[in-house]
Amino acid sequence: KVLGVPLIVGLNERALRSVAAIADVARSGAIFTVYASAHLTGSREAYRQHVEKIIRAARAENPQIKVELAIAATESPAARQHVLALISANIDLADRVAIYCGDGEESVESLKALFGMLRPAVGQLTSR
Repeated sequence: KVLGVPLIVGLNERALRSVAAIADVARSGAIFTVYASAHLTGSREAYRQHVEKIIRAARAENPQIKVELAIAATESPAARQHVLALISANIDLADRVAIYCGDGEESVESLKALFGMLRPAVGQLTSR
């Protein structure tokens, strides 16, 4: 806030279990990142319930906070498809989506594949 840019806040999976911890970081943030990694392999319903609980706690403390659903670029094509289906089914909960990836070639290829699934024209980008 001091620098004049939005502060993106988030917690690790363990800390997300605490409503007090969620409220604590939401108080200072402009954007709350929800990376519910342990729930990305489950059902759409379980993911939604988990994410809704987090969002309720964050917005109870900071009603203006924006919500970002975060995923990691996974190497497995089946896992990519599942994660994308989870995010698509729950996009109404979020203001934006973030995709994180490592710096290895496999992660970059996975990121390009996700882009291709989201925006086919972008998926044609080449690595530099």
